[in-house]
Formats: sequence, structure tokens, C-alpha cells
Amino acid sequence: MRAQVSTRPGCHHDSVVLPEWSDRERREAALERIAARLRRRDPLSRSETAVVFLLSHGLRYQGIGRLLYMSPGTVKHHAHAARRKLDAQDNAQMVAKAIRAGLIA
Repeated sequence: MRAQVSTRPGCHHDSVVLPEWSDRERREAALERIAARLRRRDPLSRSETAVVFLLSHGLRYQGIGRLLYMSPGTVKHHAHAARRKLDAQDNAQMVAKAIRAGLIA
């Protein structure tokens, strides 16, 4: 179902009218989102790959930030995203999984 845009009299902006979904439609939509996520298997972004590669060579967040012109907080964010995508508990496990998956050499 598609959302409809309608303008109410006396209102200065458009409002979105969401469709009424049945329980079955909501359940099917949720299952489709889960299935799409399982099919997708996100590869790492360029920044995440660079951070993982540099972590594998022993650099710390501060040094990686200097090389990539990022703050250490941004480096930490990319490392966290890569750990989540690779289902790793820590940086060492993340690097090992990235090497096994052929994402870094």
C-alpha cells in the first residue's frame, strides 16, 4: 500500500496519510525486511575497510585518524560498524574475520 499525501483545509502544510495495514500485512512486511537484510550481506564501506586494514597493521585510532584525516571518534565509529557487520566481539576477531572473508590482505 502507498501513503497518500493530502492537504487539509486550513492547514499550511501537506500531511501524509498512512495506510491502514492489517496484522497480516504488517507481519509480511516485517518478514520481507528481515529476508532482505539476510540476502543483502552488507560489505564493508571504503572507510570501514581502511580502518580494519590499518587496525590489522597495529595502528591505534589516533594514528588511523591522522592518516585518514578523521577524528579518533569517527575512526571508532567505523570500527564499530565493521565489527557489527562482521559479527565480531572485538577488533582482533574483526580483523581475523575480514582476512578470512578476503576483505583485507
